[in-house]
Amino acid sequence: MTTPKTDKPGMTPPAPRDPGLNDMAEDLFGLSLRGLATIRDSFLRPADLFTAARTPDWQGRYTPSVRLVISLIAFMLLLRIFWAGQSSGMYQAVVAQIDRISDMYPGIDDPAALADTYFNAWAVVFPFVYVPCHMLAALLLRVWGTATGQVVKIRLYFVAIVPGLVVSTATLTLMPLVTVEVLGVFTLASLFLSIVAYGVTVFRGMRPVRSSASARIWRAGIAALVIFLTDTLASVGANLAAGVLVGTTLDG
Repeated sequence: MTTPKTDKPGMTPPAPRDPGLNDMAEDLFGLSLRGLATIRDSFLRPADLFTAARTPDWQGRYTPSVRLVISLIAFMLLLRIFWAGQSSGMYQAVVAQIDRISDMYPGIDDPAALADTYFNAWAVVFPFVYVPCHMLAALLLRVWGTATGQVVKIRLYFVAIVPGLVVSTATLTLMPLVTVEVLGVFTLASLFLSIVAYGVTVFRGMRPVRSSASARIWRAGIAALVIFLTDTLASVGANLAAGVLVGTTLDG
């Protein structure tokens, strides 16, 4: 008995594909063109994403939502040059806060340098706080239906996060234009837009399984509130962890 040959005589294997723009996007941001299409549909056709999340391979069309959220966080941190630059209102507010407490801590000689250390520490710890917090919230949130499995709950929850995270990242790039005086109002406006994005995404995304608008409204409201509260918890946790890391540098 002979082993069948899979290659025909005289045929050469196809040449390897040269890397293209899709590969460059993946190299730079961890976002492939499929990932960008997933972001687009989270705004335009969230119901398609919610439906795909219930299939093993996302219908072969979309980037898994957890991976996409992690990529967006990495992209947001890459943009620290905008929202944590020395000209941004956020940076100036942190420097002013450090300056106010400098008398209590003799080790603070340069508030600006310590602010840089703080933002660097925050960037390191934030993903490790944000993702687990939202994973736990995804498992506890019960608005998707009784037949929804745990994995699908996580997938749907992280789909709902995507538009709000994109909105937050976009508003952060405007930080160099925001002064300390209007930082609070700007932050509240950004949070409001993110909450609306969460709620609208869930409301529209659940349409294939919940035709009643009233049934989707309260579910979307609960989901938006839970995501917002988890955002707040993750932010506070990251701030505390970054503060501890900065404190160790002062003690040292």
